[in-house]
Amino acid sequence: MTGSDGQAFPADPGLRLRTARVQAGLSVAEAAKRLRLPPDTLQALEAGHLQALGASVIVRGHLRRYAAMMGLPEQEILQGYDASTGRLTQPDLRQVVTDPAVRSGVRRAALRPRHAVVAAIVIVLLALVSWARHYAPKTAALQSPAITSPSRDPMP
Repeated sequence: MTGSDGQAFPADPGLRLRTARVQAGLSVAEAAKRLRLPPDTLQALEAGHLQALGASVIVRGHLRRYAAMMGLPEQEILQGYDASTGRLTQPDLRQVVTDPAVRSGVRRAALRPRHAVVAAIVIVLLALVSWARHYAPKTAALQSPAITSPSRDPMP
């Protein structure tokens, strides 16, 4: 397997990370301290005992951070991990969302001032209609002439 710089590197992501750590002159304890991980977790990453570390998302996070710390391409490390586990390569959603080429094709839905005014007018009209339907019968009944009962004549 070759990297983006054309150099051959081990397909095993753990071996590649360990090689980079040793070349940088870091001990397991120093690298673990920088990553804020227990040393045995770092050793498990390098040895390829990834099932013991938990869910794939956790392992991928550790590998990503370790690769970034060592200055290695994160995607290549993650592709090596995916290949070793038989998983399909996961897309890097951060690049998909933040890639200007992708963003330029996405049309943003913006509320224009004219649309906002029309929406406000519609809302006010709906409120008036609702008010008229609810209160108009009551006020009309109050304004109608009062029905008076015939007055009773006292008995003669």
